[in-house]
Amino acid sequence: MFCSHKRSRGGEGRSMAAAQLKTDREQGVFSRITEKIGSGIPIITNRAMGLIGTDVNCAHGNSARNPEINGGLVVSVGFVPGLKVEIFPLPSPRHAPHLLMMEHFVRDILSYSGPLPPSCMMMFGDKHFDMNLVVAALDAIMPDKTAIVGDASASFMYTRRNETGNYSSDLFYIAGAALVFVKDQHKPDYMGEIEFHVTLSPGLMPFGPQIKTISSYETPTHSSWISAVMSEFEGVFIDSHTILRELRSQLGMSDIYTGVTKRRQYHNGAGPPVSMTTLNFHEVRGGYGDYILVDGVGIQPDDVFFFYHSDAATAMNTVDYASDNLQTLVHNDSDIQREVFGGFIFSSNKRGISLFNRRNVDCKPFADNFPGVPIAGMFGNGEIACGALLGEEENQELGHPRCCVHACSSVYLAMTYVPPQAPYYLE
Repeated sequence: MFCSHKRSRGGEGRSMAAAQLKTDREQGVFSRITEKIGSGIPIITNRAMGLIGTDVNCAHGNSARNPEINGGLVVSVGFVPGLKVEIFPLPSPRHAPHLLMMEHFVRDILSYSGPLPPSCMMMFGDKHFDMNLVVAALDAIMPDKTAIVGDASASFMYTRRNETGNYSSDLFYIAGAALVFVKDQHKPDYMGEIEFHVTLSPGLMPFGPQIKTISSYETPTHSSWISAVMSEFEGVFIDSHTILRELRSQLGMSDIYTGVTKRRQYHNGAGPPVSMTTLNFHEVRGGYGDYILVDGVGIQPDDVFFFYHSDAATAMNTVDYASDNLQTLVHNDSDIQREVFGGFIFSSNKRGISLFNRRNVDCKPFADNFPGVPIAGMFGNGEIACGALLGEEENQELGHPRCCVHACSSVYLAMTYVPPQAPYYLE
């Protein structure tokens, strides 16, 4: 169950005292929610940059261009009949905050799911940690049938079904938390099946030549200074001041990213490591001399990248594409009859009115196909979507780099109910 809980002005919290007051209020709201719902039910409450829902317009604008935005809290309650649901935190030791205890995190999830892989994982990453490597590791380890969605730059609170497994706040940071849905093997046959389906509306356009990273220096604030050369002219370093000035003059207010292709190995704590090629987006923040400053870490020498920019036409076209993908859930030649009963949208705060110049574009795939079906969602920064995405089967078969944390995109999670099949009797 998902809902958009509270609305507040984006201008609130400009001073430290106001920010603390806002945090205290959110803690109070979270306490009242958990008290109302009751103990033993996992809940994640996330502060959103904007809200999406039945009674909330998809009208968010970029806060830098439209400061009068509506933010609020999105509440995710882990209760779905026929599924086991639990929250698993991703700890990071306070004495070594750059280390993430991924093996413990993955082992706990796999132990909980047992012989069946998770049906869905809703991942919330703390905004002070880079989730690219975390989500890529989950994508490499989990089967494609596991839908993985979420917000990679969140500010969240949670309560677990099993509180005995919590980590001490004196010893650990919580870098992220996953709300995990697993089929209940002991559910009655008459309950049917709950399924999760994901599709994506990208909003970025690549441009310019391929570029190769020469060096990368990570900062304590989870950003990176990179030097690079054009792949065709390896002896000439990119002058960041010149290239960024040209990009800004050509693209105006468009947001600029590097789309970095990385080949990495991921360990699941059991068995050999898994090798996978991924595409990671890092927003460009500036430059000095031969170095470009980008958000995020994990970039290595010899990684190659293209520049990308946000593009309204691309985003509009892919919204229609996502709508077509969702339509296949109920209009297809399959004998399986599905009923869409709910959905969730993770959308970039770079979209909304500031990109499209009109309201409710990001809601279209659900509104056009499933009017009246309850949906909830949020605007954030770093939209997570991986697994078997609707409409992306061919690209995955061709071995294209997998993108797990997106930028300037909208992610659509549709939940369907499949009734039990009638028993077949031999005459």
